[in-house]
Amino acid sequence: MPSPGAPPPSLSLPGGPHDHRDRPDPPSSPDARPYRCDHPEEPARGRSAPTAYGLNNDITKGVLDRFRSLPMARSAVLAGRTLSDLVRSAFILSLQLTVGILLGFRWHNGIAGLLAAMAVALAFGYACSWLMAYLGLIIRNSEAIQAAIYLVVFPMTLTSSVFLPTQTMPGWLQAFAEHQPITIIANALRGLTLGQGALPAGHTITGETLLALGWTAGILALFTPLAIRAYGRSG
Repeated sequence: MPSPGAPPPSLSLPGGPHDHRDRPDPPSSPDARPYRCDHPEEPARGRSAPTAYGLNNDITKGVLDRFRSLPMARSAVLAGRTLSDLVRSAFILSLQLTVGILLGFRWHNGIAGLLAAMAVALAFGYACSWLMAYLGLIIRNSEAIQAAIYLVVFPMTLTSSVFLPTQTMPGWLQAFAEHQPITIIANALRGLTLGQGALPAGHTITGETLLALGWTAGILALFTPLAIRAYGRSG
């Protein structure tokens, strides 16, 4: 059983009817072909939760109180925390990509598309780290933080196109699922890595990428000042 302050474990669910499409043949097979990953957005999920736990731990141990006694801007502490988590996320994403390539993953939109997908994933993760920083500052109990993260992350992920195409969802849910940020990010990453053919009809790589960047900017614009204000009030 994980400790109360530990980040929640990852949730693994089947990817629906298209989950095992284009599986590679065994390496010894004469017809072996590169693995076409249907879920390139997987590395982008769940990378920002440690920000909330880290800040909560800093509050509990009095680290933030010591920082407040120093002549520095309130935003500097949070910027340092989120930027350090961004570096960690970049390392993890690069490691996952390397292992995936060694196992046979191939992208289909050129190296520029792959690099752009990594940049979009990291930018969105960085924006979400400010959301998690806000939760870590306003919620003092680590168990309550875990519950709050579940309430935010799981419904948004499970009602997105990460696991199932939105076209298979009920009509009342489909409109929300198609326009919520997780679906937009998933579509952008799929388009940038796998090409136009990986996107639903009527969607373009450029359009999905711009929407993804718009959601990223919006989350940053909303939660950066909220987190800084919460940091100022937490003393």
